[in-house]
Amino acid sequence: MPSLGWEVPLGPLCTMNGESLCLHNSTPLPGALESSHPTPTSAFSLASAPQLGGVSPPQPLPPPSGMANRGPAYGLSREVQQKIEKQYDADLEQILIQWITTQCRKDVGRPQPGRENFQNWLKDGTVLCELINGLYPEGQAPVKKIQASTMAFKQMEQISQFLQAAERYGINTTDIFQTVDLWEGKNMACVQRTLMNLGGLAVARDDGLFSGDPIWFPKKSKENPRYFPDNQLQEGKYVIGLQMGTNRGASQA
Repeated sequence: MPSLGWEVPLGPLCTMNGESLCLHNSTPLPGALESSHPTPTSAFSLASAPQLGGVSPPQPLPPPSGMANRGPAYGLSREVQQKIEKQYDADLEQILIQWITTQCRKDVGRPQPGRENFQNWLKDGTVLCELINGLYPEGQAPVKKIQASTMAFKQMEQISQFLQAAERYGINTTDIFQTVDLWEGKNMACVQRTLMNLGGLAVARDDGLFSGDPIWFPKKSKENPRYFPDNQLQEGKYVIGLQMGTNRGASQA
């Protein structure tokens, strides 16, 4: 049978924009399939092909940001946050500022009035560390290295050092604020309560290291144990308490 002079493609055949394409090696067919556009002779690639049906390939996701930011609170969370903020005492703020600036052995500055200014003053932890060191004698400071820094983890680390030193000083764990309460400003009222308890404990110790006016803080109660002799404790075993009831007023019939 005579040959028609056509070259048979070596791979699967497909058409696009009037062109005959082969996924491996191909040559265009004559006639109606020929086009004025050049015919690719290399392997067909999906990356170099035009968009089909107006659908673009999926784009890569943008890289994550360096640090997540806390968004504003809404609904119930917003109501809870507003109640916490209402507990902040502006008068107590001025008392605490006066005590801190007096108690610290170094100049720590003085913030402008306001909750946000008070938070920014204490946020890096240096003022708090200077405060707790001022409650100890020279050479016995619990925080050995105090260094101002703009790095978040350094600031939170110094706040944690203050909290640990305050707990060793005698503050109850339930009276100590969390690091995020100060660093993020979530609960500045709790920060005030911790500092107020610290000042009250320093006054109650009466070791000569407190600087300031003792009336700034409420007086701490002191332990007052009672001791009874053994014979008095034995007599108490035969006393019928009113919790067991009484027969007074009952009919004697």
